[in-house]
Amino acid sequence: MDDRVAALGAAEGLTYDFDTALHVNTIHAHRLLWLAATEYGPDVQGDLKERLLTAHFSDGVDVADFAALTGIAVAAGLDQARVAAFLPSAEGTAEVESELAQAHALGINSVPTFVFDGTWAVQGAQETSVFLQALEQAVPATAPAGTCTDDGTCTV
Repeated sequence: MDDRVAALGAAEGLTYDFDTALHVNTIHAHRLLWLAATEYGPDVQGDLKERLLTAHFSDGVDVADFAALTGIAVAAGLDQARVAAFLPSAEGTAEVESELAQAHALGINSVPTFVFDGTWAVQGAQETSVFLQALEQAVPATAPAGTCTDDGTCTV
């Protein structure tokens, strides 16, 4: 499975080095993502997520280590003092655990899982065509009635 994921990633310009990726508890990384979304917005959260994924899957960084997490968070735009106070606290833990419970309730049991409009899910490493198919199903089904043409073009 790791070889397949690495090959799919390489085809998209992503590097996965599963030999150096450490198996650690990522709860604090998820809490940082919650903090970023809550206090800094989706753009900063997205940048932080990309940096965390690269650190973990490509660079072999211990994403459970507070010093490593702080450096990654600061590079993504989070305030160093805020992160240093946040990580050893319990702040955001209940919210992240609630989100995990919701994911499990939806039947999500693999990473990555992408959910479109709360209804369509693509689980695991998939070809680009699988994502396109999910989007092609989701867009016409969720657009207001009468706004999509037969060729899949939708307008608001």
